[in-house]
Amino acid sequence: MSSDGGFYLPEGTPKLSLSDLTKWKDLSFRDVALAIFSIFISPVEIPAEHLGQIVDASLAGFPNASFAPVTRVDQHHGLYLAELYHGPGGVHEGFGLKALGAFLDYFLEMENVSLVGQEKHHITVIDGVAGDVGFAASQAFRGRRNISLVSLQPSSETPSTDISENPHTSGTNVHVIGMKASSQDTKQIAWQLARESKPGCVQDLETLLCGSWPRTLAGIASYFFVYFQIARTVPSFKFGLDKVSFGIPTTDWDIIAAFVARRMGLPVERIIVATSQPDGPLDRLWATGRYESDSGAGNNSNNNNALSMTTTRKSGPLATNDEVSPPGQHAVQTEPEFLVSGHVERLFWFLAYDFVTMAGHDIMDAEWDRRQAGGEIQTWLRKLRSKGGFGPVYQDVLESGRRCFGCERTGRPQVQGTVAEVYQGCGGLVVDLGAAAAIKASIKSIKVEKMAGPRSQATVHVVLGLADPALKVEELEETLGGLARTQGVSTCLQKVLNRSRELEERRAAGRIDMHVVAENLDEVKAAVEAITWAALERAG
Repeated sequence: MSSDGGFYLPEGTPKLSLSDLTKWKDLSFRDVALAIFSIFISPVEIPAEHLGQIVDASLAGFPNASFAPVTRVDQHHGLYLAELYHGPGGVHEGFGLKALGAFLDYFLEMENVSLVGQEKHHITVIDGVAGDVGFAASQAFRGRRNISLVSLQPSSETPSTDISENPHTSGTNVHVIGMKASSQDTKQIAWQLARESKPGCVQDLETLLCGSWPRTLAGIASYFFVYFQIARTVPSFKFGLDKVSFGIPTTDWDIIAAFVARRMGLPVERIIVATSQPDGPLDRLWATGRYESDSGAGNNSNNNNALSMTTTRKSGPLATNDEVSPPGQHAVQTEPEFLVSGHVERLFWFLAYDFVTMAGHDIMDAEWDRRQAGGEIQTWLRKLRSKGGFGPVYQDVLESGRRCFGCERTGRPQVQGTVAEVYQGCGGLVVDLGAAAAIKASIKSIKVEKMAGPRSQATVHVVLGLADPALKVEELEETLGGLARTQGVSTCLQKVLNRSRELEERRAAGRIDMHVVAENLDEVKAAVEAITWAALERAG
C-alpha cells in the first residue's frame, strides 16, 4: 500500500501483438512467467539474470511440465477446467506467495548490503488467517533471510508445547503464537499489530496479499498460459482468432489479473465471476450501477516506464473538499483501511481511468488522466466508508465493466449437484466446490450467449480450479460419498485421496510447534518484538 492508503499500479499496461503471443504459445510456464515479469520489471531495477533466479525459486516444487492441465468438463457446452493448484500447498496462491517473498527478500537484501555495522532492514509478516493460504505462506517465506513470518492461531488449533519456550530458539524464520481468542479476534489482532508498528517493519499477511502486485503478475502469467493450453488442447481452436472466457470462483477475488491480461491483448471475451451470495457487491454493481458493502453501512468499515508505479488514490480535481474526512473522524476502526480488496480497487481505478481518457478525447496528458481517475476513486471510497456505498457510477463506466465481466449466482445445493454431475459425466473427475460454482456459472453464461445468436468469433469457456479437492475431503464425502459407495471409487478420486494423505504428511513434517500462548495484543507484540530482534541479531 502507498502512504495515502491506496494501492500501487504500473504507470502503463503494455499491449501485446499477435506476433508476441505466437512467440510465447509453446513456452513452458516458467518462461511465460519470466516473460510477463520482464515486461513490468525493468532490468535496471532487477537484472535479467536475477529476475530469472527469482522466478525459478518461486516455482520450486511446481510441476513445470504439467502446470495447469486442461480437461473437458461438459460435453454439451464445450466447457474446460484448468487445474492451477498443482504445487506444494495444493492452492494456486503458492506461486504468487513465493514470488512475493522472493521479491521482498531481494529488495531488502539489496538495501542491507550497504548497511555495514548498522541495523538492517527486516519485515515481520503477521498471519492471522492460517488455513490453506497460511500454510502456503509459511512455505513461501520459510528460509527468507530478511523476513520473519509469525502465524497467530487460536490455541485450540495449535499443537501444545511448553509455553515457556523462548520464541526465537527454533532457528527458523517461521513462528507460531497460540492465541486465547477466536479466529476473528486473532485476525483483528494481526491487523492492529501491523497498524501500530513502525511503518514497513510489520505487515499483516491479509493486507499484504490484497495489495501484492507480484501475486497479480503471477496470476497474469497463469491466464496467458491457460490460453496457450486451450490452444494446444482444443482441436477446433483457432489461435489468434478465437477467444476464451474465464470462469472464476469468488473465493479468489483476484479478478484484476484476468482483467489486466485482457488489457494486454490476451483474447479474453468475458470474465465470469461465480458468487454464492444472493446479492453480492460485485453482482449488484453490474446490475444496478451501485457498489455497496454487505452490511450496507460504511462505519465498519509502451514499457519504458514499466517500473514506475502510480497509486489508485492520488488526489485529483474530482475529489471535492467537502468530502474529505476531518482528522480523527475514523481514529477508531474495526477493520482494515481498505473496504474492498486491492484487486477490486485496482479494477475500479482502471474503469475510472478508461472513462476519464475517453471523456478527455486525448486532450489531456496521461498524468492528468491518472490524477482524475485517482480522484474519482477517492470519491467512491469515501462514500463507501461514510454511506455504505457509492453510485450509480457513470453509464460508460458501467457498460465497460459489463462488457468484460459477468456475475452468476449459484447456491450450495446447485454446486454440490455440479460436483456429482462432473464425477458421473467426466469419468470420475473430481472438482472442489469453488470450481463447481464456476462451472455452474459458466454454463449459465454460455446459455445466455447462445440465446443472443451466433458470433463471428468462437469462444471457449474455461473454469479455473484454484484449490486441490484433496484439501477438503470432508466435502467430497458429503457430495460424492454415496456415488463412490454405489459406483466405486474412480481413479481420479483415489488420486485425490492419496494426495490428501500426502498433503497432511507434508504439513505434519513442516509444522512449527507453538512457541508461546498470548492472551492479548500486548503479549503478542512482545513476542513479535523478540522474534524480530533475534532475526536482526542473526543477520548481523
